Amino acid sequence: MLLTLVLAPAGAGTVAAATPSASADGTSSAGSTLTISGPAVAPRNSLVTIRGTATLPGSAVVIWFHHHGQPSGLYLPSRTATSDAAGNWSTTFTLAVDFQYFATTGGLRSALILTKAASLTINRGPATVVLGGTVTISGTALPAYSTVSVYFHKAGDPLGVFGIHRTTRSSLGGTWSTTYAAEADETYYAAANGLVSSRQTTLAAQPNRPVVYRFPVDPPTVTSYARVHHDYPATDIFAPCGSRMVAVTGGVVQEVSRVDVWNPATDDPAVRGGLSISLVGDDGVRYYAAHLLDILPGVAPGARVVAGQLLGHVGETGNARGLGCHVHFGISPPCGPGEWSIRRGTFYPWPYLDSWRAGGQLSPVAAMNSWRAAHLAECAAHRLAGT
Repeated sequence: MLLTLVLAPAGAGTVAAATPSASADGTSSAGSTLTISGPAVAPRNSLVTIRGTATLPGSAVVIWFHHHGQPSGLYLPSRTATSDAAGNWSTTFTLAVDFQYFATTGGLRSALILTKAASLTINRGPATVVLGGTVTISGTALPAYSTVSVYFHKAGDPLGVFGIHRTTRSSLGGTWSTTYAAEADETYYAAANGLVSSRQTTLAAQPNRPVVYRFPVDPPTVTSYARVHHDYPATDIFAPCGSRMVAVTGGVVQEVSRVDVWNPATDDPAVRGGLSISLVGDDGVRYYAAHLLDILPGVAPGARVVAGQLLGHVGETGNARGLGCHVHFGISPPCGPGEWSIRRGTFYPWPYLDSWRAGGQLSPVAAMNSWRAAHLAECAAHRLAGT
């Protein structure tokens, strides 16, 4: 195709500056008009529709294009269109790069329109960071100076809900970055110009603290438990009613249920535990104790506890009614509050209970990490938290 330098023909409409979704026109002395409109920004490699009007039905409209890399002022007659009975015309093209374009017909020339090709990337974030540490998220967004919104979901947020926690702008070269302090496991993505990036996840690791383990019922000599459980891995620790239930390690209380709302007629699995406590230890593991008789007043979500601290007493609340006083004890990765199917137990606690009962310090961290790695989809569904 012959490259042609196109100049505004005599008598044509004035060439106007392009504006987002702008519409401008050329008008002849006879009253004939030509208009054109197109988007200011569209995703790179997407189909872009240009449209406009030509006063006379059946007018042959030629659309002239210029893109980056061509000599300044050179435009190719790359598309043609014919106006319909109402005078409307349109055509489409693939937006590989930024394009400028205008239309001509019957001695008229439209305004010049600029459509920029938008792209968006996000770099892989750090896999883990110490709780409270700084995380830098970065990527590219074109056109230059695009507004980039970064959406976050962290542990404790409603499932699937992402909120805008950061807004930034890309540089002249298209790069962008933002930082945040890791409060928990965070999943995040970027959005700009109608584009959405892939999702990235950074896990927040607990800062180094000495980890000490204690048997969950004190004294352990009054207890008995089996190495089996019914339809999922956990341990029922039987003990005299009112026995002391203590924190198995130092950490932060995640959830507390002080009211027994279990109803045998409906048997809602989410409330079978009756009075219960979940604790996220400084080792990053979640510990769950259920069927309690009572819970001490100071035990509340966010409260810090130490190993061996009294939290409540052994009972038979929830679906343990009439089955004998015991503590349902489960170990799991920490999910956001409100989740119950993982909290109740993901692997058998008895090897660790055996160790702690004898004064040992066997840690469940490796087993938790192994389970977590093997259940990525399940973990993602519940937005596993690091705190």
